[in-house]
Amino acid sequence: TCSRCDYTTYEEIVANGHDYTNKICVTCGEKQPPSYSWDISANGDGSVMAYSYALTGGKYLIELVGSGNTKDYSSSPFYSLSSKIDDIVIGDGITSLGNSLFKNLNIHGGVYIPDSVSSIGTYTFSAFSGPKTISLPAGITSIGNFAFYGSQNLIIILQGDKLPSSLGSIWDYNCGHYLNPQEVVTTEDAIYVIDRNGKAWLAKCYVNEPEFVAEKTVNGVPVTGIG
Repeated sequence: TCSRCDYTTYEEIVANGHDYTNKICVTCGEKQPPSYSWDISANGDGSVMAYSYALTGGKYLIELVGSGNTKDYSSSPFYSLSSKIDDIVIGDGITSLGNSLFKNLNIHGGVYIPDSVSSIGTYTFSAFSGPKTISLPAGITSIGNFAFYGSQNLIIILQGDKLPSSLGSIWDYNCGHYLNPQEVVTTEDAIYVIDRNGKAWLAKCYVNEPEFVAEKTVNGVPVTGIG
């Protein structure tokens, strides 16, 4: 409507749906609603929730928000979306990742773990595929048995300068001399540890075929012995 002559005209705008970027519609500013939600809190009180958000190309973002511990599972609650997941973002305030929480997931992006996480359960990332690396915060104090079992060609980067005080058999007692690992590299047959002195070791606790091959290299680092 013209403020001078009061003439009014109308223009038809075709509704093309929302165009979300970072969960906000760039056209109207509306917040994107989640496609699915899960109460994954240890006590079932909603203190830790997981939400999935639809992305382009049929993929989803999984976001964990809240504070406290997540519950333990025998299989991942997100498995039905497995091959459609892009990134998994774990919010600050979450302190533990329960058993099998991300088991058997095949994702296209990365996993982002905040400094607040201090514990990783049993089988939490077992048979997990997609990302090349997972970075664990310095405050990790406990890693459960088989936390990364079967996750092939995955590099686990430890941000701290010492091993977590409670370790499951990802390292096992036979691997105890790796005091300051920088990276843990898993392959189909074994786990390799690259220490902070730039040396690589074959971790014998996870070797299916324990013959040592001197010319083997991991991430360009020669393997110098069996742990």
